[in-house]
Amino acid sequence: MTTARSSTSSPTRQFVNPSPPDTVITRRLAFSIALNVAIILIESVGGWVTHSVGLLGDAAHNATDVAVLVISWYAIRQATRPSHGRRTFGYHRTEIITALFNAALFLAMTGWILTESFQRLFHPVVVNGPAVSAFAAFAFGANLWTAILLRRSAASNLNVKSAFLHMVADALISLGVIVSGLVIGLTGWMALDPAMGAVIALVVAGEAWKILRESVAILLEGVPKDIDADAVAAQLRTAPGVRDINDLHIWALASGLSALSCRIVVDDMPVSHAEELTRRLRGELFDRFGISHATMEYATAASEPKPLYCDLTSKPAVPETAGRRRSRS
Repeated sequence: MTTARSSTSSPTRQFVNPSPPDTVITRRLAFSIALNVAIILIESVGGWVTHSVGLLGDAAHNATDVAVLVISWYAIRQATRPSHGRRTFGYHRTEIITALFNAALFLAMTGWILTESFQRLFHPVVVNGPAVSAFAAFAFGANLWTAILLRRSAASNLNVKSAFLHMVADALISLGVIVSGLVIGLTGWMALDPAMGAVIALVVAGEAWKILRESVAILLEGVPKDIDADAVAAQLRTAPGVRDINDLHIWALASGLSALSCRIVVDDMPVSHAEELTRRLRGELFDRFGISHATMEYATAASEPKPLYCDLTSKPAVPETAGRRRSRS
C-alpha cells in the first residue's frame, strides 16, 4: 500500500475567510455595536418608565442584534490571528461558544417577556402610548442608520450581510412599536402593548433558537448546512486520475469557514503529480462549495478499500511487522 499526504498548501485557500479583514468594516461594526447598546439602554429605561412590555421586547431584540454584530466583528478580527502550537485551528471556535451562550441567554429573556405579556393581557397596566412611540422612534432611526452604514460592506462580506439583514428587521419591529404606541395613545387600548411584546419575544426566540441550533451543529462537527457532502464527493471523483474518494470529513471551524479532509484513491503517481492534483481539487472545492481548508491523503488503487464516510469506532489496520515489534516489547 502506498499512502502519502500532500504537503502543498495554497496560502490563498487555507484558513481564510471568503472576504479579507477590512479595517473600514470593523470600524463600522464597532460603531454599530455602540449605537445598538445605546438603543438597548434607552429602550430599557423607556420600557420601565412607560410600563411598556413592547419597548422591553424591542430592547431584547436589539440585544440579539448586538450579539450578531459582536460575532461578525469578532469573526473578521480573528481572521488576522495566526494559529500556533497550542491552537492549531486558531481561535475561530470562540465565536461559536459566544453565540451559544448568547442564544441561551436570549431564550431565557424571551421566556420572561412572554410571561409578563400574558399576565398583562389579563391584568392590563396603563401605558404611556406617546412616550412609547417617542422611545421607539429613536430605536427606529438608530437601526435604520446602522443598516445604511452596513449596506455597502454587506455586498462583500457574509458576516456583515447577516448583521445588515438583522438591522433592517429590527428597524421594522421598532416601527411596529411606534404604531402600537400611537394606537394606544389614540384609543386607550392597553392590551396592544403586551400583545406587541409577545410578538417581538416570539421573533427573538426564533432567532435565538436558530443561533443555538447552528452553534450546536458546528460544535458537533456537522456538515455545514449549505454543503452537500455527496455532491462534494461526486465533484472530487470527476477529477482526472481520481479512482475513488473515502474517509470524507466536512465540518465548520466557525460560521463561513469550512474545512475538509479525505482519502483519494489514485493510480500510482509521482508526488509532484499529487501536488498538482491537490491544487486543482482545492481550487474546485473553494470555488464551488466555499471550503477554504482541505487536507487530502492519497492511496493507490491497490490499497484496502474503505467506505466514503469512515467508521471512527473501528481500529486502524496495524502492519504485521509493527505488531511483532509491539509484542516483543
